[in-house]
This record gives sequence, structure tokens and C-alpha cells, in this order.
Amino acid sequence: AGFLTMGLGSIPQQDVFQRANAGKTERIAVWGTVIGGALYFLFAAVPIYLTYSATLVDPAMTTALLAADAQLVLPAFVKTHLPLYAQIIFYGALLSVIMSTASGTLLAPSVTISENIIKELMPHHRLSQTKLLWITRAVVVAFMLLVVVYSLWSLQSETSIHQMVANAYKVTLACAFVPLVAGLYWKRAGNAGAALSIALGFVVWIAMEFIAPDAALPPHFAGLIASAMGMLAGSQKGLEGRLKSGVGLFYNRG
Repeated sequence: AGFLTMGLGSIPQQDVFQRANAGKTERIAVWGTVIGGALYFLFAAVPIYLTYSATLVDPAMTTALLAADAQLVLPAFVKTHLPLYAQIIFYGALLSVIMSTASGTLLAPSVTISENIIKELMPHHRLSQTKLLWITRAVVVAFMLLVVVYSLWSLQSETSIHQMVANAYKVTLACAFVPLVAGLYWKRAGNAGAALSIALGFVVWIAMEFIAPDAALPPHFAGLIASAMGMLAGSQKGLEGRLKSGVGLFYNRG
């Protein structure tokens, strides 16, 4: 479940979709995505090998830390057994990863929401670059505050970093995966189907998180199924026009 969550949930995010769209040609898009995935495996193996080295170099320390908090094994090993220059490289790389990930995590959804949602809600889909810049800045600040609140809540509930990352991918899996795939590969997919898919996926996912968080079918997979059903129902012939007339603010303005 965790592998599918992170694997499928990463497709609508910058990990896969935005990297593919950034390619100048189809060949570059394909190879850029494949090489990026291979580099992910390569860099992900580095802390695994270092942690395994800790079990060989200092098994007593590793056993004690695994019993207390497994996330402390690698930092304690670096601090205790590596020379100063290696510690500087490690902590510098760690800080660089944190800062680059944080900036990308804040900028990517902020620009997407400002450009593709807020701008589209404006009359005639027009918005000056200055106003768009200020809106993007405001959305970045809003996302930053939400992330800080979520981080503090996760700290109180003792949520691991891995679980926090998995939770982030649940959003795109339940809400964005089906509209993206249907929009790319299904000719009948439309705006109404996408809107209904996102709404149903989000509502069912959040509801199941409260009703049955430990069910055999994880809540975000229930949201994924609901999202697919919403796409199928919303893309039926005739429903697109009825939904457009009901939410005219979002369609055919000027």
C-alpha cells in the first residue's frame, strides 16, 4: 500500500509529471523521467548503505537507537564515527536537501493554484502580472503556514518523516491521479468529470480517515476508487452541459 501510494501519488506531482512536461521533445521527456527515477534510487541507497555500515561498525549503538528511535541511527553514526570534514559534508548535504525540497514544495503548488485556478476565476481569465505575482506570494505564505501547522501537529503525534511524505502523496493519489490519467488517455474525459472526480475523491478520502482509518482498504485508496467513479459519472454525455450551467462562474465567461 505504501509503495503504491508513493508510486502513483508521485505521478501528478513534480517528481514525474512536471519533469516530463519540461522536456523539449518526447525523447527528452522520456529519458529525463527515466534518468530522474534512476537517480532517485541511487541517492536513496546512500543513507541505506550508511545505516547498514553503522550496524557493522557499532552494533551496540545501533541496537540501542533502533529500540529508541530508528531515525537517530544515521545522525548518531555520522556524529560519532566520521571525521569533521565528512560531518560537514553530510550536514551540508542534509540542509541542502531540506531547503531545496521545502522551496520546491512551496513554489510548485502555489504557482499551479495561482496560474491555473485563481487566474481562471478572474473575469475573462485575465490578470496583470503584478497582481498575479502578489497573489502567488500570498499563496506561498498561506501554504507555508499550513505546512508549519501540519509539522507541529506531526511532531506532537510523533509522526515519522516517512509517514509525513506518504501522507503528502495521499492527496494527489485520491484527488489528482484519476483526472490526470483520464485527461491524457480518455477521449471522453471533460471538465465536469475532472471536477466531480476531485470532489468525490477528496470527500471520500477525508471521511474514511475519520470513519475507518485502519480499514482493510486504506482511506486514500477508497478516495481513489471514488475519484474514478466521479470521472466516469461526470463524463457521461449530457452531464457536462448540465454542470456547466449550474456552475457558470467556472465556464464560458465572456
